[in-house]
Amino acid sequence: MKKGRRDFEFLAFMLVLFGLLASGQAVDGNILGTVLDSQGAAVVGAEVSIANLGTGVASTTKTNGTGDYRFDHLPVGTYRLTAKMTGFRPISEQVDVVLNKTGTSNLTLTPGAASETIEVSGAAPSIDTTSAQLGSNYNTLFSQDLGITSAGGLGSGVLNLSLLSPGVTNANAMGSGSGPSVGGQRPRDNNFTIEGVDNNSKGVTGPLAQVPNDAVEGFTLLSNQFNSEFGHSSGGQFNTTVRSGTNSFHGSAYEYFRNRNLNAVDNSVVLQGLTSNPRFDSNRYGGTFGGPIIKGKLFFFTNFERQPVGQVTVGGPTVRTPTAAGLAAITGDPNASVSNLGIFQNFVPVASVANGCIQFDGNLPSNEGGGNFSNFSAPANGSCAAGTIEVGNISIVPPSFVNYQNFVQSVDFNISSTDQLRGRFIWNKIDNIDTAAQLPAFYAPQPTRNYLINISEFHAFTPQISNEFRVGFNRNNQTFTAPNTPYPGLDAFPNVTLFDLGGGLNIGPDPNAPQFAIQNFYQFVDNVSWVKGKHSLKFGGEYRWYISPQAFTQRSRGDYQWHNSQLFLEDFSPDAFGQRSSGSTTYYGNQKAVYWFVNDTFKVNSHLTLSAGLRYEYTTTPLGEDRQVLNAIANTPSIRVPQALGAPLVFNKPAAPKNNYAPRVGFAYSPGTSGSTSIRGGFGMAYDTLYDNIGILAVPPQVGATTSTNPKDITAGFLGGGGLSGGGSGVTVLDRADAIANTANWIPPHVHDPYSVNWNFGIQHSFGKNYTAEVNYVGTHGVHLSFQDIVNLQSDVTATHSLPTFLQNPGQAALDALPLSLNDLGNNPIPDIFNADAGGCPTVCAFNNNLLTAFLPLGSSIYHGLQSSLTHRLSNGSTFQASYTWSRTIDNSTADFHSTDLTPRRAQDFQNIAGERSVSALSRTHRLTIAAVYDLPFFKGGNWLQKNVLGNWQFSPVYTYESPEWVTPQSGVDSNLNIDNAGDRVILNPGGSRGIGSDVTPLCRTVADCSANGAGPVVAYLAVNPNAQYITAGAGAFANSGRNILATRPTNNFDLGINKDLNITERLKFRFGAQFSNLLNHPQLIPSSFPGAGLGVNDVTGFGSAGAGFQSYTRPGNAQFNNPFSVFASNARTLALVAKVTF
Repeated sequence: MKKGRRDFEFLAFMLVLFGLLASGQAVDGNILGTVLDSQGAAVVGAEVSIANLGTGVASTTKTNGTGDYRFDHLPVGTYRLTAKMTGFRPISEQVDVVLNKTGTSNLTLTPGAASETIEVSGAAPSIDTTSAQLGSNYNTLFSQDLGITSAGGLGSGVLNLSLLSPGVTNANAMGSGSGPSVGGQRPRDNNFTIEGVDNNSKGVTGPLAQVPNDAVEGFTLLSNQFNSEFGHSSGGQFNTTVRSGTNSFHGSAYEYFRNRNLNAVDNSVVLQGLTSNPRFDSNRYGGTFGGPIIKGKLFFFTNFERQPVGQVTVGGPTVRTPTAAGLAAITGDPNASVSNLGIFQNFVPVASVANGCIQFDGNLPSNEGGGNFSNFSAPANGSCAAGTIEVGNISIVPPSFVNYQNFVQSVDFNISSTDQLRGRFIWNKIDNIDTAAQLPAFYAPQPTRNYLINISEFHAFTPQISNEFRVGFNRNNQTFTAPNTPYPGLDAFPNVTLFDLGGGLNIGPDPNAPQFAIQNFYQFVDNVSWVKGKHSLKFGGEYRWYISPQAFTQRSRGDYQWHNSQLFLEDFSPDAFGQRSSGSTTYYGNQKAVYWFVNDTFKVNSHLTLSAGLRYEYTTTPLGEDRQVLNAIANTPSIRVPQALGAPLVFNKPAAPKNNYAPRVGFAYSPGTSGSTSIRGGFGMAYDTLYDNIGILAVPPQVGATTSTNPKDITAGFLGGGGLSGGGSGVTVLDRADAIANTANWIPPHVHDPYSVNWNFGIQHSFGKNYTAEVNYVGTHGVHLSFQDIVNLQSDVTATHSLPTFLQNPGQAALDALPLSLNDLGNNPIPDIFNADAGGCPTVCAFNNNLLTAFLPLGSSIYHGLQSSLTHRLSNGSTFQASYTWSRTIDNSTADFHSTDLTPRRAQDFQNIAGERSVSALSRTHRLTIAAVYDLPFFKGGNWLQKNVLGNWQFSPVYTYESPEWVTPQSGVDSNLNIDNAGDRVILNPGGSRGIGSDVTPLCRTVADCSANGAGPVVAYLAVNPNAQYITAGAGAFANSGRNILATRPTNNFDLGINKDLNITERLKFRFGAQFSNLLNHPQLIPSSFPGAGLGVNDVTGFGSAGAGFQSYTRPGNAQFNNPFSVFASNARTLALVAKVTF
């Protein structure tokens, strides 16, 4: 009770302190300008009015001493702007108010009678002549008529319009966050709002509630340089507004139909051995209705839709399993574990057609040094010789479904000329099957619910002072369940991956299950705008309150990976990877935040405007991270961790930063009096937030811990002995020795929030009747980005202390003379770093019993981009936008969780972060997009038959070209022997054939053939293909290559929408439409996409690119290496049929 009272008192205090509480996430637009006479002199005291053409709601003001006027908080729409002054003829023109934009419209009065109104037609579109803010705006024409927004719940809806903006790159292969990379920033750095209400997942980032495209009024992407009223994130600001009613009743009924028979066959389907598309039926239907409750005063808008989707789940990259003959040979293995073999037989389908053989002779794979572990070698079977097993491709096409329901309600009340009240309610219901498991026997239900509420009040105290107050609420509830499938001898069914079976066969549930997350978010907002002479002041603050219980233990059931299936079947420990985490207490992501900002726009003269602002953000650390204090008994402050900026190795409640001040300055210079040209530049900082997944996984040993296997130390009876231990709940009291020995995670005592430094310079010019061109140089520098590292181990393998890899066999004498063998190398604790504890090595070295994982502020990035755009505003039913960006992004990390296998989440050498700096996985040298909505002008003036049969055609093309993504070739072996193969790269052969990869075979002392009798330890490796460019670095070999040195394929895609309208009456219209994605069916072999849904390359949802197939694409020893046809979807042509009635 006292705690609740303190929260209330704190809120009241903040309200009094600022006179407001606000985030400043603008939900409308502004119009300003100068009224001049025909001689160019300012007209003081002129009456300027602006009226919404849809609702009739109007506002009036007078020009100040310099002839300037300004209208703030105008709902998005089309307006009539009028200026009057005694002795002058009134002037009137139509202007568009754009979301999150301050447009300039200068007016010129000429002498004459008040009855002689001048109507200005064809005026150039308004541009921003007051700030350095960069952004792109999209209205209902793009949101409803472009196919990239219409896939409903299967995609990201109107958020996909962001891909048409300059300065972005498609980053969905990262699988973390949502939206494109904006100005080189990570997708996790994007901020999503609906009507100004925070819509971000605090667990993993990305948007929660979704607004159907038919309910969207406007969508804006603000790029990295934005005004100080915007914050929370350092990437893009994605703001969506909902449609409202007008003075006339309007509505629609619509259906978007997608079906497998309308689509071309995708490469991902072919990889499953299928010749036709599996089931896919998406039928999105709904309606809208809006209008006046009280004309000119009270308006409403309603949207409801359903989208049942029936489909089968295609299992991704190629998977191979034994044929009947191969399985018979396996069952003849007398050493096979009864349990493991039973699981294999029960869940793994039998291939009907053979296409290869895999090793099954009792020897380890060659890139692990070879060596014998079993006395069983398979007899000849099927088409395969002795020592191998016959395998073939299988099709995994199990049925699945997902059902979406969406409801949107808006109410707008124009109380008076000085007061407006707006309300919004959004509800999403999603019921689906979790198909992240590879085999359908492990599918499970996955329900999700989203709610969003917004109530805003706008009040004008005077024509110069206005106030915006907002209350927002957001709720998300999502559950992942794991089926209760037993595994004999184990307490939970693990994830078992067998890499030699195609791209890798995974047996087990969704690797991220079980887990749940609930997020309740409360937001209190208020902004004040004050025009004082030449100054336009805006200041505000915000109070946020999160209540968010969550439960997720990574690899809670165990994650075990084998290169050799025989090892698994005979129950040896994993030779690739093995890890399990324990603990099942609920994590609370409860947080509070206070933001405030102040901004001054100073109009120096009629040409030059300067802006300066300061933003402050304070966010408490999540409540769940406080549980670090449970491990305080393990505190060793004398140990300083160099990767953590020298922070002491102590376990306590992390301290949130209190100095997150972000200054922003800019200028805008507009020559002449037309306001058609603006030269702009700016510099600023923006802070980001850290997300709950980091704290959820940092489990102290009193609650849970992570244990790992050593792939170098293969032991028998692994799963039969229970595998790695897990389970447990509640809190266990440990003594210091046990606490240190079981510590596997660490959160530094002082949190450093990520931030970016941004700068830009450019020119914007409107010309003709409807065109605007813009060119900007934009730079960003990301600092303190989240970086996953293991802080207590370093590699014993260096360029001068490693096993050599030869292109040609040097001969036995040379091999015998080599000074090192694999037995001489191993993981290396860090005595030179962890040596300051007074207790000596027995205490310190105990920290090396586990991998001590931490998410540290070590990530950094730098971006330089030349961004350009050409826009044709809506005129006669047509609009156009082209964007081109040349850019380059350099970073030392991109993903910080296992969301992709194409670029590692951890460094190759935990102690050499500088060695990770390279071109980023987010970098795309060139990106060009062209989008248009074009109404054919023919027969517009004809009779009814001509207009409706020959005329009323609309075409909506979208063209995209983007340079390829860069990925990291990886050995898939713990090459540097630091008990982690996630970041181990390859050996680069400068003279090798471009794009070709090669495995290696071990070379031994005494006898070069390591499988021969009398062979000594491994001392070197021999490339199987000496002409390869990328060569596997075997265990103990030094990988000399960098990150992201292999390019995938570019995107070169053309979409087209075709609509035919039939005007039944003046108000009643019927539309038939066809929306083609990848019309030319050109293979778009890009990493990670969701083929068949109709979006292809134009969706920003993070689909991820993690899994055995993607791993095999990066591993030179695999046949799928650098072969996109063997792994990626081709995003084949899809077609959606549209039917819509509007009135």
